[in-house]
Amino acid sequence: MLPVANIGSNPLYLTEYNDNVYFTAGVGGDQLWKSDGTIAGTSLITDFLISAGNPQDYYVSPTLGLMFFSASTNATGREMHYVATDDDEGVYNETNIGSGDGIRAGTQFIEYNGEVYFTATNGTSGYELWRTNHLIDGSPLTMVKDINVTGDSNPVNFIVFDGKLIFQANDGIHGAELWQSDGTESGTTLITDINPGAENSSPAGFVALNSNVLFFTATEASVGAELWKLTTSSLSNITSDFDENSIQIYPNPATNEINVSNIGNSGISRIKIMDVNGRTIKQNTFNNLSNVQVNIADLLNGVYLMSIETNAGTFLKKILKK
Repeated sequence: MLPVANIGSNPLYLTEYNDNVYFTAGVGGDQLWKSDGTIAGTSLITDFLISAGNPQDYYVSPTLGLMFFSASTNATGREMHYVATDDDEGVYNETNIGSGDGIRAGTQFIEYNGEVYFTATNGTSGYELWRTNHLIDGSPLTMVKDINVTGDSNPVNFIVFDGKLIFQANDGIHGAELWQSDGTESGTTLITDINPGAENSSPAGFVALNSNVLFFTATEASVGAELWKLTTSSLSNITSDFDENSIQIYPNPATNEINVSNIGNSGISRIKIMDVNGRTIKQNTFNNLSNVQVNIADLLNGVYLMSIETNAGTFLKKILKK
């Protein structure tokens, strides 16, 4: 494609759409090209008017009938672009109005409940979870939730599982952990804090097996990076915060013993007590009991985190030793 000997155009990100293959090639900078497999049918689609528009992250939406990708222009920065037909392509819309980037190179688009989800910023909030469900007419883009109000939550590693959008995000409190969304602000919640405290568990590599078990890798301080699983039953019962209706601890503050009661009747298998940095101080295992007692007489006075592992998932509580 480059009319210069020994210099290639370096085609990248080949994606099939409407009986053509679309790709990025370095002819006059990285630009958008298409090919039907013939010389005559191989052509430059658009020039982004900068040295390298660098289109990438191609994604074909079955519901909306469009091919999305991210690319840069002088006027808009890196934003969400589209191709509908040979004569219909351009900027889908801007999340960050002006020349600042709204989308990072390497973003992931995914379809969920007839909408396309992705990570973007409006220039005020950080990089958060966004969605769109419209064709080119107006093309409204909506931020689902400002998960990290003090910075970027950086949602990544999207997968649809058990009727939810599952991903990794960082709310600025729990580190990069396992999240879910049903497309609403209230339904976008932390599933569980695998590596308690501000440390990251960085869940990744999601693979769904038989539609009811989700495997992934994650890091927990006491065991390191290991293989984890999430089942459909646990996903529906794990909450993003302290579920007082399922787990009760008392007394709190406590001096010698803390009682843990699981009135949801899903047995308690392990309780770990960690310092505020996520380091495990002590742990006890149980035979799926509904009511247990943990001795904390040997702990120094202060605030600790209690991780309660049950058949329905893992819950995190804050306790005070006095």
